Amino acid sequence: MTSGQGQVGFRALPVDLAAGSTQVWLEEEDICWDPDARDAGERKATDGLLDAFLRIDDAEGVLQFAGKWGAIWFCQAHNLPVGHALIRASAFEWYEAYETEAGECFPDRVRSPHRDPVERYLHFAARARSILRIAAELHTEREGSREDWMLALTTFFPEEWWQDAETVDSYIAGGRMTLGDLVSEWMRVGAVLPYLDWNARDPAFTFRAGTFGVIGVQILQAVSRAHEIAFCSSCSRPYLRQGRKPQAGRRNYCPDCGPRAWLRDAQRDYQARKRKHGQKEG
Repeated sequence: MTSGQGQVGFRALPVDLAAGSTQVWLEEEDICWDPDARDAGERKATDGLLDAFLRIDDAEGVLQFAGKWGAIWFCQAHNLPVGHALIRASAFEWYEAYETEAGECFPDRVRSPHRDPVERYLHFAARARSILRIAAELHTEREGSREDWMLALTTFFPEEWWQDAETVDSYIAGGRMTLGDLVSEWMRVGAVLPYLDWNARDPAFTFRAGTFGVIGVQILQAVSRAHEIAFCSSCSRPYLRQGRKPQAGRRNYCPDCGPRAWLRDAQRDYQARKRKHGQKEG
């Protein structure tokens, strides 16, 4: 995509990305990086960050994402971003992982290289996609699929907590409120903080966050505009659709896939009709 066309993470709320290290490499099932080689003080433009995160579906995708936007840095104790214990006010106060001291997540000595499990990136990327699909459904007065809700509910909380169907049903029934709490929790876990920058003549409001927090801010914006989000019939990724909404039962394509995917599918449909017609004549 160019110039942010169709990106769900384009021109997001103002946020300074305090990037982790972009000097990353793969070892077995981990993304590795040197804590002493972090890009200290560097502020990166964040347009398209969420879109890149949503595209992650394998270890190579994780490597490309972290190489551009910085490693997330998950704490070893709870498999959550290290900042999750910094902001204590949670919509889910009963979750024991938040009843910890920050020292458990920020050890005095950080081993080098630090290792982030690839599985954690895949886990949260899948949950982000589910949250956006549910939001798009809620904007059209539909509930969203139970499969997506199960993914969304396990964003931060283990699957064994959701074995009781009635409990799951009660959260799904909460719909907008439940999803709002999950998005807010993403920003809280990501330690997103408001900041007033008055270095210039006029003060400017912004947010400050690491990579995981910026993802949360851009999910927040995307969910608020989810009535504009469509899912590409070719790559299945979300994008902001310009103009009219996609028609029910008809394919639609993101700017990346566009006419090429449309032509490919049209040719496939044409060949299928020819085969079906030939079978009838035979």
